[in-house]
Amino acid sequence: MTILHRLLTIGLLGVVAAAADVIPEQVVVDRDGRAYHLSMTVELNAPPERVRAVLTDFEHLHRINPSIVASEVLPSPAPDVTRVRTHVKSCVWFFCRKLDLVEDLRTGPEGDISARIVAELSDMKAGSAHWTIDGAGDVTRVTYRSTMEPGFWVPPLVRSRAVKKSLRKNLLATAENLERLSRPADSGPAD
Repeated sequence: MTILHRLLTIGLLGVVAAAADVIPEQVVVDRDGRAYHLSMTVELNAPPERVRAVLTDFEHLHRINPSIVASEVLPSPAPDVTRVRTHVKSCVWFFCRKLDLVEDLRTGPEGDISARIVAELSDMKAGSAHWTIDGAGDVTRVTYRSTMEPGFWVPPLVRSRAVKKSLRKNLLATAENLERLSRPADSGPAD
Protein backbone atom coordinates (compact mmCIF):
# COMPACT_ATOMS: atom_id res chain seq x y z
CA MET A 1 0.00 0.00 0.00
CA THR A 2 4.56 2.97 -1.26
CA ILE A 3 2.00 5.05 0.35
CA LEU A 4 0.05 3.36 -2.22
CA HIS A 5 1.77 0.18 -1.40
CA ARG A 6 0.49 0.28 2.16
CA LEU A 7 -2.85 1.36 0.89
CA LEU A 8 -3.18 -1.86 -0.95
CA THR A 9 -0.93 -4.28 0.73
CA ILE A 10 -1.32 -4.05 4.43
CA GLY A 11 -4.82 -2.87 5.00
CA LEU A 12 -6.50 -6.20 5.34
CA LEU A 13 -10.09 -5.15 5.89
CA GLY A 14 -12.32 -3.50 3.37
CA VAL A 15 -15.82 -3.53 2.03
CA VAL A 16 -16.10 -4.13 -1.69
CA ALA A 17 -18.69 -2.42 -3.82
CA ALA A 18 -18.91 -2.55 -7.58
CA ALA A 19 -18.12 1.00 -8.65
CA ALA A 20 -14.74 0.71 -10.34
CA ASP A 21 -14.51 -1.54 -13.39
CA VAL A 22 -12.45 -4.38 -11.94
CA ILE A 23 -12.23 -7.78 -13.56
CA PRO A 24 -11.53 -10.39 -10.85
CA GLU A 25 -8.77 -12.01 -12.92
CA GLN A 26 -7.00 -8.65 -12.94
CA VAL A 27 -6.61 -8.66 -9.16
CA VAL A 28 -3.94 -11.17 -8.19
CA VAL A 29 -2.38 -11.92 -4.81
CA ASP A 30 0.37 -14.58 -4.62
CA ARG A 31 2.81 -15.67 -1.94
CA ASP A 32 6.38 -16.84 -2.50
CA GLY A 33 7.99 -17.88 0.76
CA ARG A 34 7.42 -14.96 3.14
CA ALA A 35 6.84 -12.41 0.38
CA TYR A 36 3.47 -11.37 -1.03
CA HIS A 37 3.05 -10.18 -4.61
CA LEU A 38 0.03 -8.08 -5.52
CA SER A 39 -1.19 -6.77 -8.85
CA MET A 40 -4.32 -5.03 -10.02
CA THR A 41 -5.49 -3.35 -13.18
CA VAL A 42 -8.64 -1.27 -13.01
CA GLU A 43 -10.47 1.29 -15.11
CA LEU A 44 -11.82 4.19 -13.10
CA ASN A 45 -14.51 6.64 -14.14
CA ALA A 46 -12.39 9.62 -13.15
CA PRO A 47 -9.82 11.88 -14.87
CA PRO A 48 -6.18 10.79 -14.53
CA GLU A 49 -5.05 14.07 -12.96
CA ARG A 50 -7.63 13.62 -10.17
CA VAL A 51 -6.60 9.98 -9.63
CA ARG A 52 -2.95 11.04 -9.34
CA ALA A 53 -3.90 13.88 -6.96
CA VAL A 54 -5.79 11.51 -4.65
CA LEU A 55 -2.94 8.98 -4.65
CA THR A 56 -0.43 11.68 -3.77
CA ASP A 57 -2.51 13.28 -1.02
CA PHE A 58 -0.18 11.69 1.50
CA GLU A 59 -1.74 13.30 4.57
CA HIS A 60 -5.15 11.74 3.80
CA LEU A 61 -4.38 8.18 2.76
CA HIS A 62 -6.96 6.90 5.25
CA ARG A 63 -9.61 8.10 2.81
CA ILE A 64 -8.45 5.54 0.25
CA ASN A 65 -7.80 2.60 2.55
CA PRO A 66 -9.77 2.03 5.77
CA SER A 67 -6.87 0.07 7.32
CA ILE A 68 -4.72 3.18 7.36
CA VAL A 69 -5.18 4.93 10.69
CA ALA A 70 -2.95 7.93 9.91
CA SER A 71 -0.28 9.08 7.47
CA GLU A 72 2.30 11.85 7.48
CA VAL A 73 5.03 13.27 5.30
CA LEU A 74 8.49 13.03 6.86
CA PRO A 75 11.66 14.97 6.01
CA SER A 76 12.91 13.90 2.60
CA PRO A 77 16.21 12.00 2.25
CA ALA A 78 16.71 13.39 -1.30
CA PRO A 79 15.26 16.17 -3.48
CA ASP A 80 13.28 13.80 -5.75
CA VAL A 81 11.87 11.68 -2.89
CA THR A 82 8.81 12.08 -0.71
CA ARG A 83 9.10 10.06 2.50
CA VAL A 84 5.77 9.02 4.00
CA ARG A 85 4.96 7.18 7.23
CA THR A 86 1.66 5.36 7.59
CA HIS A 87 0.16 3.80 10.68
CA VAL A 88 -1.88 0.76 9.76
CA LYS A 89 -4.10 -1.60 11.70
CA SER A 90 -4.67 -4.92 10.01
CA CYS A 91 -6.50 -8.03 11.13
CA VAL A 92 -6.99 -11.48 9.73
CA TRP A 93 -9.28 -13.57 11.88
CA PHE A 94 -7.96 -13.25 15.46
CA PHE A 95 -4.51 -12.04 14.41
CA CYS A 96 -4.36 -8.23 14.55
CA ARG A 97 -1.33 -6.05 14.26
CA LYS A 98 -0.55 -2.34 14.27
CA LEU A 99 2.15 -1.48 11.77
CA ASP A 100 4.29 1.50 11.00
CA LEU A 101 5.47 1.75 7.42
CA VAL A 102 7.91 4.29 6.02
CA GLU A 103 8.24 4.52 2.27
CA ASP A 104 10.27 6.61 -0.13
CA LEU A 105 8.15 7.67 -3.11
CA ARG A 106 9.14 8.99 -6.48
CA THR A 107 7.00 10.28 -9.33
CA GLY A 108 8.28 9.46 -12.81
CA PRO A 109 8.21 11.75 -15.85
CA GLU A 110 5.00 10.09 -17.12
CA GLY A 111 3.33 10.53 -13.72
CA ASP A 112 3.89 6.96 -12.52
CA ILE A 113 4.45 6.55 -8.79
CA SER A 114 7.01 4.15 -7.32
CA ALA A 115 7.74 3.39 -3.70
CA ARG A 116 10.29 1.50 -1.67
CA ILE A 117 9.81 0.51 1.95
CA VAL A 118 12.52 1.85 4.26
CA ALA A 119 12.98 -1.38 6.23
CA GLU A 120 14.99 0.11 9.09
CA LEU A 121 12.10 2.49 9.86
CA SER A 122 9.25 0.03 9.18
CA ASP A 123 7.61 -3.13 10.43
CA MET A 124 8.25 -4.65 7.01
CA LYS A 125 11.46 -6.42 6.05
CA ALA A 126 11.25 -5.28 2.42
CA GLY A 127 8.84 -4.06 -0.19
CA SER A 128 8.25 -1.98 -3.26
CA ALA A 129 5.30 -0.84 -5.34
CA HIS A 130 4.58 0.84 -8.65
CA TRP A 131 1.45 2.65 -9.88
CA THR A 132 0.91 3.39 -13.57
CA ILE A 133 -1.84 5.92 -14.30
CA ASP A 134 -2.96 6.22 -17.95
CA GLY A 135 -5.99 7.89 -19.35
CA ALA A 136 -7.70 10.66 -21.15
CA GLY A 137 -10.89 12.51 -20.38
CA ASP A 138 -12.88 10.90 -17.61
CA VAL A 139 -11.54 7.33 -17.82
CA THR A 140 -8.29 6.25 -16.21
CA ARG A 141 -6.57 2.87 -16.31
CA VAL A 142 -4.60 2.22 -13.14
CA THR A 143 -2.12 -0.63 -12.84
CA TYR A 144 -0.66 -1.46 -9.44
CA ARG A 145 2.13 -3.95 -8.70
CA SER A 146 3.79 -4.54 -5.36
CA THR A 147 5.88 -6.96 -3.37
CA MET A 148 6.16 -6.97 0.40
CA GLU A 149 7.76 -9.12 3.03
CA PRO A 150 6.59 -8.77 6.63
CA GLY A 151 9.30 -8.10 9.20
CA PHE A 152 7.35 -9.98 11.85
CA TRP A 153 6.12 -13.51 12.38
CA VAL A 154 2.80 -14.42 10.83
CA PRO A 155 1.23 -17.65 12.13
CA PRO A 156 1.23 -20.32 9.39
CA LEU A 157 -2.52 -20.84 9.64
CA VAL A 158 -3.10 -17.13 8.99
CA ARG A 159 -0.45 -16.51 6.35
CA SER A 160 -1.85 -18.50 3.48
CA ARG A 161 -5.39 -18.24 2.16
CA ALA A 162 -6.75 -15.84 4.77
CA VAL A 163 -4.09 -13.19 4.16
CA LYS A 164 -4.37 -13.52 0.40
CA LYS A 165 -8.15 -13.22 0.55
CA SER A 166 -7.94 -10.17 2.82
CA LEU A 167 -5.34 -8.49 0.64
CA ARG A 168 -7.51 -9.06 -2.42
CA LYS A 169 -10.56 -7.53 -0.69
CA ASN A 170 -8.40 -4.59 0.32
CA LEU A 171 -7.22 -4.03 -3.26
CA LEU A 172 -10.81 -3.96 -4.46
CA ALA A 173 -11.91 -1.58 -1.69
CA THR A 174 -8.99 0.70 -2.49
CA ALA A 175 -9.96 0.78 -6.17
CA GLU A 176 -13.54 1.69 -5.27
CA ASN A 177 -12.48 4.45 -2.87
CA LEU A 178 -9.93 5.78 -5.35
CA GLU A 179 -12.60 6.12 -8.01
CA ARG A 180 -15.12 7.74 -5.64
CA LEU A 181 -12.59 10.27 -4.35
CA SER A 182 -11.24 11.03 -7.84
CA ARG A 183 -14.51 12.07 -9.38
CA PRO A 184 -14.66 15.86 -9.82
CA ALA A 185 -17.79 16.08 -7.62
CA ASP A 186 -15.70 14.75 -4.70
CA SER A 187 -12.99 17.38 -5.01
CA GLY A 188 -14.10 19.16 -1.85
CA PRO A 189 -12.01 19.57 1.29
CA ALA A 190 -10.14 16.55 2.64
CA ASP A 191 -11.08 14.83 5.90
